[in-house]
Amino acid sequence: MRSTSLASRGDFRAPPRCRAPHRLEVTLAAAARSWVMRFRFAQLVGRYRLVVSEELLAFVERTFVEPAPERERAAIRQDALAEAAAAELLIEPDGTVISRAGEVEFYRIRLSFAEAELSELRFEKAPGQSVTLRLLDADTLLTVQPGKPNAVFTRVEERGSPRSGRA
Repeated sequence: MRSTSLASRGDFRAPPRCRAPHRLEVTLAAAARSWVMRFRFAQLVGRYRLVVSEELLAFVERTFVEPAPERERAAIRQDALAEAAAAELLIEPDGTVISRAGEVEFYRIRLSFAEAELSELRFEKAPGQSVTLRLLDADTLLTVQPGKPNAVFTRVEERGSPRSGRA
């Protein structure tokens, strides 16, 4: 897996007297985990596309491809990658949250929400299957589900929407 630390990307140069840049990386990582963007439900409304990460691809291999019989692995891998490429999260103004890939819905749930500021949105997509949504920036959501890698979704601009400026 590729490291995304500032020091490894070359975006950060430790001062010459700093003998332990890894401590700074750990401190920055801890700060990033503790930073929370506050939002109102209305800010989440929109359509988001899944970002297919290396971590997600490794999860698919471990969970679905490797346990399958050898002759079925290529087809399973192809189907899983196609599903991931089409995966969307829709959040509607009435509180409905829909997870789907193409025409296949994985869940559709209507949430009750207050207009108060939130740091995260938690719900169960099915009994005992919790989902936590966090807004990372105005157009990026993080979904956290126990037993699965965290998933990042980016907002998809709709033609003619006020955000896109396109007609």
